[in-house]
Amino acid sequence: MALVSLIAPSANTLPKKFKKVDWEKYLVHPDRFSLNSAAKLVDVWMTQNYFYRIGHFPEWAYKNIKPIVLIEELMYDDSGQLPADYKFFMVYGKCEFIQVDNSRFEKHTRDLFDSKWSRLEIVNVYPNSKETILRPEHLEEMLRIAERLSSELDFVRVDLYQTSNGVKFGELTNYPGGGMEEYHPAEYGKSLGLKWKPNYQKVD
Repeated sequence: MALVSLIAPSANTLPKKFKKVDWEKYLVHPDRFSLNSAAKLVDVWMTQNYFYRIGHFPEWAYKNIKPIVLIEELMYDDSGQLPADYKFFMVYGKCEFIQVDNSRFEKHTRDLFDSKWSRLEIVNVYPNSKETILRPEHLEEMLRIAERLSSELDFVRVDLYQTSNGVKFGELTNYPGGGMEEYHPAEYGKSLGLKWKPNYQKVD
């Protein structure tokens, strides 16, 4: 999975050589966007299997997925900025914590909160924001959506956005970050893991 973004006013361009293209994000200002280069890049993506990459653990869920091209509508929040990414970590339909990613295409920050919006003193991959992260206006609605989507699953992360057009769905994932992202202090990751009792089912 990769991303071509047409929103950041940066000087970046798409690569000119595509043989070593991997699972990457590209921030490209519209003035520097080349449709021809984008088409070539997509052709390379369509030949790749993200089940296995050198230096990474295999991610079996991607093994037999047929690649497709997905173009999404650009969304903004009420201030005209890219919306924060609210990620609800759900164990048996209960929200254990909420991960909030801001400015993920520039100076990425990540903050964790409990379901009552009390900040957790935890760092996960990216630094905490130095700014106060306000409680989202539609938090209760997002919690209801996350609970509904996760009610029959032992664990899933539910991603939602609060946009100028209401709450929008992002994705569901069963192993965020490939299961390799560390929490500091480490005790938090361990305590969270102890709450998860996998409910494996035999598939014929």
